[in-house]
Amino acid sequence: MKTFKELIEAREASIWDTKPKTLKDAEDPEIQLKWAKGGDYEWIENKMSSYHGLLEGIQEIEKQMSKPAWKKKITMLKRARK
Repeated sequence: MKTFKELIEAREASIWDTKPKTLKDAEDPEIQLKWAKGGDYEWIENKMSSYHGLLEGIQEIEKQMSKPAWKKKITMLKRARK
């Protein structure tokens, strides 16, 4: 069984396209999740871990999208009417 620290370090979420070309892509970006490897987990533990990882990923994406740099991208795309 993996430790909590190993599980947390194995999960990562990020915005896939950091240079969106349209307003739609900036407001609803594709995300990339790196899941923890769980070769020895039971089925239900694996599913729960995956859902937990997904929720952590969503929170991370919301943090990234609330930063001034991302908001600036949205503003620029709105002005360009893309």
